Amino acid sequence: MFSPIVRSAQRVSIRNWAHNSSLASLQIADAKCNHNEPSTSLVLNQTLNNASRIVSSVAVESNLEQSIMKSRLSLPNILKDTCDENVVQETSQVDIYHHNQSQSDEELKLKLTNNQKVALKKFHVAEQMLKKNNPNNKMDIKWFNAIKLPLLDTVRTKNSSFIDNEACRSLISHMGDIDDPSTVIVIGNPGAGILSHQFLKKGAKQLVLFEPNTKIRTHLESIHKNHPVYVAPQMLFSSTWNSKNSQHALLTLLESEYTRIKIVHALSGPAISKSILTNYTKGLIPVEKKNVEMYLVVERTYGEKLVELETVDPQQKRIKFATAWRTFIKSEIVCTLPTDAFFPTFSPLGFKIKNRQKKDDKAVVLRCTFRPISCGDRRLSVEERQLYSYFIRHVMTTSTATVINSLEKWKPGIGIRLIREEGISLFTCFNELSREQFERVFFIFLESVPIDSLTWQVMKCSQNNDAKDWLREFDTNTTRFGSVLS
Repeated sequence: MFSPIVRSAQRVSIRNWAHNSSLASLQIADAKCNHNEPSTSLVLNQTLNNASRIVSSVAVESNLEQSIMKSRLSLPNILKDTCDENVVQETSQVDIYHHNQSQSDEELKLKLTNNQKVALKKFHVAEQMLKKNNPNNKMDIKWFNAIKLPLLDTVRTKNSSFIDNEACRSLISHMGDIDDPSTVIVIGNPGAGILSHQFLKKGAKQLVLFEPNTKIRTHLESIHKNHPVYVAPQMLFSSTWNSKNSQHALLTLLESEYTRIKIVHALSGPAISKSILTNYTKGLIPVEKKNVEMYLVVERTYGEKLVELETVDPQQKRIKFATAWRTFIKSEIVCTLPTDAFFPTFSPLGFKIKNRQKKDDKAVVLRCTFRPISCGDRRLSVEERQLYSYFIRHVMTTSTATVINSLEKWKPGIGIRLIREEGISLFTCFNELSREQFERVFFIFLESVPIDSLTWQVMKCSQNNDAKDWLREFDTNTTRFGSVLS
């Protein structure tokens, strides 16, 4: 065992060698210097230190994110310092999750840059050095394995999942009523199962997890085999649900006897938002009969922009996305969490928000509810909700087109009724209407054009050359999406 003075000298030496190029690399070096495993010789400790230096070099050359390293370095220390079986089990869950989410070396080599390929070779050298000179030190080997798989996994298709117990408890404390027998908790991308484990600790009566990865799903089924947990082999929001697949677990759940459904999901890209709105406007989310709440985890900057849409000037010109989200969804921030409580981490650019050089170090949880479309006591039915989506595809609330002229093209004679009943002038534009006025205009249009009218079919099939698809801004390859939030 080295004295504190010697270990301090080692730490300084490694820091100088790393040229202060990465906080993650220093964390690796510090963790190895602070490692208290007994040694048998000076040569052995020098060998371990050399292995640590090589891994530090890997972290620098592969641009390893600090948050990943922070979460991984804590695991071996937890296993060593505690006898708590729950902690050991949850730590093992994270290891399994990371293993199943990481690419194999063969797959990585097809995607890595030249620097990352060199870093991968260096890591293997350090790993072999460790195993050769200290084969009985299982903790050191576990330490290497803990960071090996996520280290160079630069291509991830999985949405972010909770890997931190404290963050899980913080989220749950803001949800309320989770122990109500009529409430079911839905988790998209449950990851290692730490979040579901915390829900069960807090008294949740029923959980539904959505996990398409076969290995991770098998793991979740194994750890929850004696719990009221169902693991669905599907994505929470997906095209199969859009097609009204009767086998989709969420559709079945929404038709079940549960009256309250709380959905937890990490928003990793605009496509998920598009899927949520598409399913709602198609009538697949029966909010008339269910109390549906969504808790969406997003990067703080992006989440704050979504909430700002609640208070923006209604006459300010916005793209279709802003209007679509504000029309159907009510959002509020309930808590803030560190981004290193999730794996994989959120997109560095944060949904293509302009003028962003790096990702935010905080994430926010948005409580989102579906806003009812109504006029007095009159509310949209499930079938009428889809007609509303056709309607706003052509006449958005941000449009500078005149109300009378636009609607006369679809229903001749409706202009006179709007002038008499609503006092709308010939030159009033859609972006000059309040939300309540816009909804009253729609209900008048709906009364004038029956559901079985050919007009709705034409609206569905035709495309406004100016507006195009009202959900197009959710596509991940669209650059205009970020401009509204910049």
